Amino acid sequence: MLNISTIVAGIVFVTLAAANVVAMLEVSQPSRSAATRNRLIAAHRLGGYLFVILLCIMAYSMSQRLVGVGITGHLPTHLVLHIVLVLVLVPVLFLKILIARRYKQSHSSLKALGIAIFVMCTL
Repeated sequence: MLNISTIVAGIVFVTLAAANVVAMLEVSQPSRSAATRNRLIAAHRLGGYLFVILLCIMAYSMSQRLVGVGITGHLPTHLVLHIVLVLVLVPVLFLKILIARRYKQSHSSLKALGIAIFVMCTL
């Protein structure tokens, strides 16, 4: 049962990341009306909050599974890869949120960070 919920959470996580990337790429289209742009930005913001919440839940779940295995024991390669990805994803995500909140004129760096986050999520 735990494996099925983990797989579903992973699929939702990647789908949410993809939807956020698509929403922001759609916002960058010059032919969008102001109302459509505002709705897409609101959807991206909501998706971002859900993404961060799901990341926290998944990271907590992974840490609880590590407690049973023990950090000093031999860890499977896929588990080590996931740990490294989470440890890289958190600061990149924090940087993107910081830039989005403080430096709103840095659209190009936000797009690059968003795509980098999506790529890390699909690995």
